[in-house]
Amino acid sequence: AACEHGPAPLAGFITNRTGRGESVTNPHPIRRIIARGALITAVALAAYAGFTGWQLWSSWSSVEREALETEEAREFFSSTVPTTAPSEPVEVLEPEIVAVQTAARAIDDDFFDAYLVVGSDARAELGGSRADVIIVILMPKSGADPTIVSIPRDLYLPSPCWSRNERINANFNGCDGFNGATMLTVAIEDYTGIEVDHFALFDFDGFETIIDGIGGVEICVDYRVKDSKSGLDLPAGCTTAGGDQALAWVRSRATLELVDGQWRVMPGVSDLVRNERQQDVILQVFSKVKNFDSPSELTRKVRTLADAFTLSNSIGIGEAVDLAWDLRSLDLSTVERFEIAVAG
Repeated sequence: AACEHGPAPLAGFITNRTGRGESVTNPHPIRRIIARGALITAVALAAYAGFTGWQLWSSWSSVEREALETEEAREFFSSTVPTTAPSEPVEVLEPEIVAVQTAARAIDDDFFDAYLVVGSDARAELGGSRADVIIVILMPKSGADPTIVSIPRDLYLPSPCWSRNERINANFNGCDGFNGATMLTVAIEDYTGIEVDHFALFDFDGFETIIDGIGGVEICVDYRVKDSKSGLDLPAGCTTAGGDQALAWVRSRATLELVDGQWRVMPGVSDLVRNERQQDVILQVFSKVKNFDSPSELTRKVRTLADAFTLSNSIGIGEAVDLAWDLRSLDLSTVERFEIAVAG
């Protein structure tokens, strides 16, 4: 009102938008710097997480997959008399290794996840592929110690493919339209009573790639050893072996050792000893997971080894990441290693 009657013309109004007792002050420069730094850090972390996640998904997508159709196979063979012959000629031989127990009760698998790890020997002279390494790994969901057991490749068991006993690794050739991974899994489930949740497969070339990719594995022997059939040649003591020598070590059934200047057959060498060597190497591969300092490093390793193995379509990226993370805290000396009772 005073302005309206004053001598000077009206220039405008000023409106106070603050509440009673409030004051307008600029934030302190240090606070502005901290706020901007926090925002930039949050954006950078989000971008890093997103990029790492995309890399992991991209690497995971490049891994070859194999379908496990165990339920379908069981339904098919329950109503069909197996008559299909093996895809390769089977020589009639006396069983090399016979299972003491040929049937098992079903085991409640709610307490663990079962992984079937198979190493395949695919050579032209074989006329197909054979499961040379067969290992079952049980990972308890409670976080208890894992269990590992090898299935001897020459174990004679009832075959779901043919109406007779057969070496268990012969199932890896598949039959009646079902792939080898499925039929080998069915045979192992029938024998052990354990339902296999996931399947991982590598061939010998892939095995070498994996071992080289993780920086080798340690092999310790008392004397120099060799095997002309597998290509093994290691000095006495402990050696960080690359893929070729690690493969020769786990394949060797005629290992010779140099004692007092004379070559002799290493005592106790057999397929069952090979099973022990295979487990040793597999556990060392697991131990290498502890050396990954960040998810991005693990992602890079998955990308470089993606062509070295095949996984069942039951393993999702979530399960794989969880397994890798669990292995970081695993004390490998506590892993339970069991043997199957066999004769022959």
